[in-house]
Amino acid sequence: MIDLSIDNPVASVEETETERQYRKTLEDLERNRQALTAARSEAERNLIAAQKTAIEAAAKRKQDLLAQEAEIRKALELNRAAQSKADQVQVAQLTDIEQIRTESKQLLMLAENNAEMIETAARKRVTLERVDPTVVINEPVEAEYQGATLKEIVEGIMPVGWRVKTAFYNKPELETRRYEFISTDARDIALRKLTASVRDARVRYQYFWDLTDEQGNPSPMILITDRPN
Repeated sequence: MIDLSIDNPVASVEETETERQYRKTLEDLERNRQALTAARSEAERNLIAAQKTAIEAAAKRKQDLLAQEAEIRKALELNRAAQSKADQVQVAQLTDIEQIRTESKQLLMLAENNAEMIETAARKRVTLERVDPTVVINEPVEAEYQGATLKEIVEGIMPVGWRVKTAFYNKPELETRRYEFISTDARDIALRKLTASVRDARVRYQYFWDLTDEQGNPSPMILITDRPN
């Protein structure tokens, strides 16, 4: 359209409805493209974060497995030797595949047996240490109690597997009386300090090293009493 009523005619073009719809469609497409790009970026970030979390979890799991493997490393060395031998032997050089399989099975069984032997030896060592007077008496303790009975304190001081029996005849209230006690001394010294802290009674303790349970396993006991010898 040209306006002839002015000295310098100016031509103006009015936007048609179709053009407006087309321009709006382009704007909508651009907004959708930007939203899609943002969503894709967010999805990529989430994927990277998930991958990082999975890698970290896998690494932690691997560390845990390595820590457990250290306890039976001697047995697993035999198994790894069998696997290494099988990997190094070429298929073309095998004259008796069944023999190799048998040897591998035997090595694996030997490794498993050694692992059981290691575990059994460890349990036996712990059991022997429970009743070894030198270990029991001289082993340092870490005792810190606030408002605990004598029996509770002694149960915490003694090694795992020891039974604690109390027998207070002259002062029955010692069964429920509560004490504060802290010690990092050797076990026997800690017990001496604990019993000496009872001012109104002469409390003593006695080890019973040779007691066993019904299956014949060591079941040592310590007696805390105010009865004189």
